[in-house]
Amino acid sequence: MEKYYHHLSITDRATLMFLKRRGLSLRTIARELNRSPSTLSRELRRRTDEGQPYDAEAVGLAARSARLLCRPRRKLVEGTNLYEMVVDMLQKKWSLQQISSTLKCYLSSSSRHSGFTS
Repeated sequence: MEKYYHHLSITDRATLMFLKRRGLSLRTIARELNRSPSTLSRELRRRTDEGQPYDAEAVGLAARSARLLCRPRRKLVEGTNLYEMVVDMLQKKWSLQQISSTLKCYLSSSSRHSGFTS
């Protein structure tokens, strides 16, 4: 088995749930999924509430939500002053280099005056 990591897919989680409920061992399930038994053990330990059966659908939703939360925030959000400035510059046919340079100067001067941090 190669040493690389991929998140468990929806199919992997559903198979884990189904086979675990049928009473198969983690090693057997791991062979079936071509995964390490420790990966499945960790998945069950982290994602199962005590006394509750493993629920692949709920776990998948929670995993996707967690992945979205860990992504960096967008710097250019529609409806903000910064967004409007960039749109205005683009409509005036400014180059990306001109916009970037202007925003660097603008943001560095506003951070000194307003406590803005990037």
